Amino acid sequence: MRKKILFCFLIIIISLVILELFLRLVGFEAWKTNRNSHETIFEFNSKLGWISKQGNYLIPSISNTKKINKFTIEKSSNRYSGKPKQNKLKKIILIGGSFTQGAGVSDDETFAYQLQSLLPNHKILNFGQAGYGSIQSLLLLEQIIKQTNKTNIVIYGFINHHLRRNVARGEWLEILQKSTNSGFSRKPSIPYGVIDKQNNLKINPRTSYLTLPFRENSALITIVEKIYMKQTTRFRKKHQQEVLLKSLIQMNKIAKKNKSNFVFVNLDLDKSKSDKILIKMSEENKLHYVDCRTPEFEKFKLKNEYHPSKLGHRYYSKCINDFLREKKLLF
Repeated sequence: MRKKILFCFLIIIISLVILELFLRLVGFEAWKTNRNSHETIFEFNSKLGWISKQGNYLIPSISNTKKINKFTIEKSSNRYSGKPKQNKLKKIILIGGSFTQGAGVSDDETFAYQLQSLLPNHKILNFGQAGYGSIQSLLLLEQIIKQTNKTNIVIYGFINHHLRRNVARGEWLEILQKSTNSGFSRKPSIPYGVIDKQNNLKINPRTSYLTLPFRENSALITIVEKIYMKQTTRFRKKHQQEVLLKSLIQMNKIAKKNKSNFVFVNLDLDKSKSDKILIKMSEENKLHYVDCRTPEFEKFKLKNEYHPSKLGHRYYSKCINDFLREKKLLF
């Protein structure tokens, strides 16, 4: 009996080794984490997953090897966006992901900083956080608006990828896990939205990518992880649009409760897709929506990465400023 068990065990081991070798031969690789040398700008947050931590950071540019971007994170986890003319002013809160925070550009190149120059009688507070979608932005807004007196406007910067982030799709959790050493201080995990049986938005606690032992040594284990994540999160896709809508409605309610206006801004670089769904969604729910997508993709983005350049941020600031003045939301 013992010999049979040992024989079966050896057969399994040999089979797994052969399968591993075959996977390597056809191009599959073991797990690799993206490793950057710059200091992490994020710290763990039990509710949000992560948040920017106070400090002055110098981050090498991916698009220009000679450039070092200055990242200044203030005490409240907002990025520095310049100084207004006065101290006692109405405030404009910006929330969103890396486009809003200004990944890839220095403090004085973000659209938040440029908005501050265009609106000297308001204080711009840039609470954009790299990697956030609308669910994390909603949870952050609930926290910061209570601490921010005299808020006049709340602006949420949206890109299409937020749809996947909001429901914690497997491929997004994989990207986050690969970025563990790219600004994150520990394994990234995110809260995510689902639509319950009563058609209400429910925000589930943080979840993360499956990490099995020996993943960095075995292509087979890496594939098992990927298949598992794809299968266990595939049903979430059908909730993406509804989760976005209900999170926007909730942001709008929070803003109104605090006597503020809420503005939903489309910051995507790609204008090839229609935004009719977003327009319809906003009109039906009486949301302020403005399409600030850049007219050309390559011209307004950073080289070698998918983030807006200084020119892109300049375009956003003008677009948002024009909209706020047109709708008379500033006073």
